[in-house]
Amino acid sequence: MAVHRRFDVFVIVLGIAALFAWASIHSEFHLRPQMPAEFFNPADVPPARRAAEQKVAQAYWKLAIDEIQWQYGYARTLPEQPPGDFFIRADEAGADALDPELRARYWQRLRHVWNISTLWERHYEWSTVSITKTLQITARWLQEHLRRALHE
Repeated sequence: MAVHRRFDVFVIVLGIAALFAWASIHSEFHLRPQMPAEFFNPADVPPARRAAEQKVAQAYWKLAIDEIQWQYGYARTLPEQPPGDFFIRADEAGADALDPELRARYWQRLRHVWNISTLWERHYEWSTVSITKTLQITARWLQEHLRRALHE
C-alpha cells in the first residue's frame, strides 16, 4: 500500500508541474519583419525620389516593429495622431527623415495596415507573468475569505 502512495505523490507533483508549464506558455502576436506592399508602394512615388522614400518607409516600418507594436499590440486601434516617439533620425534614413509630412503619411499608412491579420505572426513564449498574476489574485481572494470567516 505504501508503494501506491509514493506513486500517487509522484503523479500529483508531475500533474502540478505540467499544469504550471501549460499556464506559463502563452502566445503573442508580432509584426512580420518584411515591410508590406500596402505600407510602401513604389508606384506612388516619383522615380527620382523612390530610393530615398523607400529608405524612410523601411525606417518607419522598423520603428513599428521595434517600438510601436509593444505599445499598442495586435488588434488595438492606433491613435489618429502619431505618438511623440514615432520619429526617425536623419542618420537612419537621410534628410527626408525629418519631413513632418512623411512622418504623418507613414503614421496613417501604419494605421491602415495595423489590423491586417497577415502582417502579424503568432509566437509562443515562456513567461511566468500570467501564472504569477493568477497566484497573486488567488492568494488575495483566499486572504479576503479567511478574514471574513474569522470576523464572523
